[in-house]
Order: sequence, then C-alpha cells, then structure tokens
Amino acid sequence: MIDMKIDSHHYTALDDEEFAEYQRLKQENNKEHLHGVWSLRQAYKYIGKDYKFMQCVLRSTDGHKLLKNAVVPNSKAHGKYDVFADEFIDIWDKHKADMVLIARRMRPFLYPEK
Repeated sequence: MIDMKIDSHHYTALDDEEFAEYQRLKQENNKEHLHGVWSLRQAYKYIGKDYKFMQCVLRSTDGHKLLKNAVVPNSKAHGKYDVFADEFIDIWDKHKADMVLIARRMRPFLYPEK
C-alpha cells in the first residue's frame, strides 16, 4: 500500500496502476505551477513573441512597472534579464493586451524601419 498526497488530497494506492496514475497527476500538477527563473528567451518563447517585443516592453516605463516584480535584479541574474517564471506567467495572463499595446507604441522608437 502506498500513501501519497496531491495538493491537500490524500490518496492510498493499492497497486502499480494506481501508483502510475498518481505519478501522472503529480506531473500534471507540476506543469501547472511553474517555478524558477527563466531567461528572457524562454519568457518570450513561452508567450509566442520575439526578442524585439520583450525589449519594447522592458524598456518602456509602463512595461517596467508591470514587470518589476517578475524581473530578477541584474546583480542576481545570469544574463542581462532573467524573469521569475510564475510571476511572469501571472502578469502575462492578466495584462496581455496592455503588454501588446506597450510594445506597439515602443517599437517605432526602438526599432525604426529603414
């Protein structure tokens, strides 16, 4: 008999099949709650955007205010910018439209067409 706990639910598995189901549920749960630090590249790939989009958001005052809790301070970051994955995802989910508008406003200034 195997005792296990997912979130606050307690389960008891009697055989290998139930234990396999537990492992599947545990993996699913871990995918939903991402933790850790992402590079800037991982962050913009996750949301399906490009490098220029992220730079436009990060360099604008409005974007900086939105992402201030998600960006790892330079002294602790491996690259120039790293972000906390779970905070970044929460901000993206709540302020997706705002971030797109900020990037559209900033793009002509940072990356003018030649």
